[in-house]
Amino acid sequence: MTFRIGKTTIRGFGPFLSAELDYSAPGLTVVEGEVVGRAGCSSNGSGKSACLEAPIWALTGRLVRDGTSVDDVVHQYAGSCEVRTSLMGDDGTSIAVARYRKDSKYGNAVRLWVSGKEVTRGTSQETDAAIERYLGVDYTTLLNTVAFGARSDVRDFFSAADADRKKLLDRLLGLSIYAAARKVATQRAQGMSAEVEQTMNAELGLATRIMERQTLLAEIDQGGDETDDVKLAHARIRARQLRDAAQQVAVEHGKVESVLRAAQASYVADAAKAEKVRAQARDAARRVREELKGLFATTIRIKAEIEELRKFTGFVKGQIGQRCPTCRQPVTKDGVKVASAECAARVDELEQQRCVADAAHAAKDAEAKEAERASTAVESPSREAVDAAQSALNDSSRKLAAAEGACREALGALAAIEAAVAKSREMRQRVEKEITELQAEQNALVAKREKMRAEQARVDFWVEGFGNGGVRSFLMEAEMPEINRAATRYAQRLLGAGTRIRLRPTTKLKSKDAEREKIEVEATIPECAQSYACASKGQRHRLDLSLILAFREVVARRSPSAIDQLFCDELFDGVDQAGVECVVEILAEMAQKCPVMLVTHDERLKSVGDRVVRIRHERGAARIVGVSE
Repeated sequence: MTFRIGKTTIRGFGPFLSAELDYSAPGLTVVEGEVVGRAGCSSNGSGKSACLEAPIWALTGRLVRDGTSVDDVVHQYAGSCEVRTSLMGDDGTSIAVARYRKDSKYGNAVRLWVSGKEVTRGTSQETDAAIERYLGVDYTTLLNTVAFGARSDVRDFFSAADADRKKLLDRLLGLSIYAAARKVATQRAQGMSAEVEQTMNAELGLATRIMERQTLLAEIDQGGDETDDVKLAHARIRARQLRDAAQQVAVEHGKVESVLRAAQASYVADAAKAEKVRAQARDAARRVREELKGLFATTIRIKAEIEELRKFTGFVKGQIGQRCPTCRQPVTKDGVKVASAECAARVDELEQQRCVADAAHAAKDAEAKEAERASTAVESPSREAVDAAQSALNDSSRKLAAAEGACREALGALAAIEAAVAKSREMRQRVEKEITELQAEQNALVAKREKMRAEQARVDFWVEGFGNGGVRSFLMEAEMPEINRAATRYAQRLLGAGTRIRLRPTTKLKSKDAEREKIEVEATIPECAQSYACASKGQRHRLDLSLILAFREVVARRSPSAIDQLFCDELFDGVDQAGVECVVEILAEMAQKCPVMLVTHDERLKSVGDRVVRIRHERGAARIVGVSE
């Protein structure tokens, strides 16, 4: 599919404040310029080249001329610029592009319309990529197929260094993408080498860790599981023996404790019995003593009563002839005699009673003494059996404590051994698990490394394939015969029959034992010059033009899509009249197939085109002043 650039509107671009031009007019269009008011400038600086550069900038955002900044496109009086260009495809598809610089509304944006519908993307970079996709050409292809002649490196191909020619062919044939691909592949290869090295370091680290774990496992297994089991069995047997011994001692201790309890019970029973007897004797003595107290009181009472009677008898005898203080009757001797007789009889009676009481008192006293003797005569039971049983119990308790202590120590040792064995087994299981996990990780790293090496080999293949000796050289060498045929064909038209141009790859140039590629170019003009260096200046310009036209033809043929136009800028510098006529003839033939615009300040070419576009630069601004058929 091919496109043609059509009407383009220019505002504030380069030397133009405002201009409009249709680039799709068929045939050969000559663009000439005039600078008004500046002596010695002729048409240089009038704006002819900017006229051809405007649509290229609108489509790509880049400038054709080297060393020019994008900010330089803005006219000094405008402050901002805008270029709108339209294209029409051979299938009827229309594309319109508007690019801005320092615009008050759109800034530095670019807008895109396809078949009247705006499809501008979110960013200028995304819109530029969309323009390339719709047109099928990038900046390099556009420059190499449309704007030939503006680049000095193409014109100077013959005089360039051999290695620089190869770089130029890379750009012309669009092979720089392979250089970029090689760069990407090289970066990928370097990254993969770093990843492989990192993986190998990780493998080494894992191997070291596995070795450390295996050494630890060997230390754990140094005595072997069998030794641990034997130690554990011996400890269990010893603990069981000491537990049995402690149980036996506990049984004997229970027997001794039973004997002690029996002896204590017997002693307590005997002591209680003796205490009961003593208590009974004490009670009998107490009762006798109580009775003695009564008898003693009776004796005292009798004695007191006798004493009172005797005192009364004496008192009565002294009261004869006196009145009785009680009854106030006179006291007589008879009465005293009777009273004395009665008192004497009563005294005798009391004396008898006193004698009886004394006898009873003596008997009770003897009885009390006997009771007291009986209470003190009862002996307490002996504690020898209890003390002997207690001593035996104490010995048994000590033996039991010793047996239980030995049993506890054995059980503690058994628990410590069991804990150590469990810890050893747990550690062994943990270390074995770690070794298994590390080995799995190591195996995964090995598999990853093998996969990466396979990928690395594939990437290395592409690094080599995209290198100077790979697909780039193959494609370049494949195109060289066609370039040579086209260049020779144009050279023979410009310099006569027999003229030949030949590009030849050289791949075995050695410098410091290193090989590098270069491109040699040969030019032969029969009976004039056997090389480019030997040719005259005019012949060199014709040879340069032959290569330019050949390159354009080959590049256009290689492009899947193209802009079917040709912009030629100052192709005739240093070319004589005969050469100019030959070039014009060639351009006229091309113009029959596609629109050709020829920028020139050569007065000889004003009448060779199908039309002439006149540009005038005056008072700091350029404008199109006319288009004549």
